[in-house]
Amino acid sequence: SKDKKTFTLNNVNFNLRTNRLVTKISEDSIFVLNMKAIEDVNIKGKVFKKIDTEIGSRIFEVIYESDKVSLLNFHSVKLVQGSVNPMLSRKTDKLVHREEYYISNEQGITELKLKKKYILDSFANNDAEKSSLSKYFIENKLSFKKINDIKVALKLRGNKEI
Repeated sequence: SKDKKTFTLNNVNFNLRTNRLVTKISEDSIFVLNMKAIEDVNIKGKVFKKIDTEIGSRIFEVIYESDKVSLLNFHSVKLVQGSVNPMLSRKTDKLVHREEYYISNEQGITELKLKKKYILDSFANNDAEKSSLSKYFIENKLSFKKINDIKVALKLRGNKEI
């Protein structure tokens, strides 16, 4: 919490529809965590933080964090309507989990597309760093479209190995 206390809960879930963290406290009761008093939440190794944006307060998963920049993942859910048309093979409604990636730095929070150009522009300060980061991706057969590959490269870059 923000007052440096740590709490352990057995069952914490992230509600994608409401963008809230909840826990079941009894058979018929759910407790919604107040993120104003909580600094971050660790769920099975994934860290979630509440960050105020232009749109409002949102809970993001922190993928990578350094002093200057953070890579964030916003989880949401989208309703895909079913169709009575048998040619569409979608008879019932379904909820689809969506992920959007964001960069948080001193300028604010901006959406990040998982493409080489955007990643190099976001995490490299000059042409030499862009070249070094690009070379690292190529040498280690990493993809700019896979978030785990980006996470590995950024962690090594943070350790000054790139």
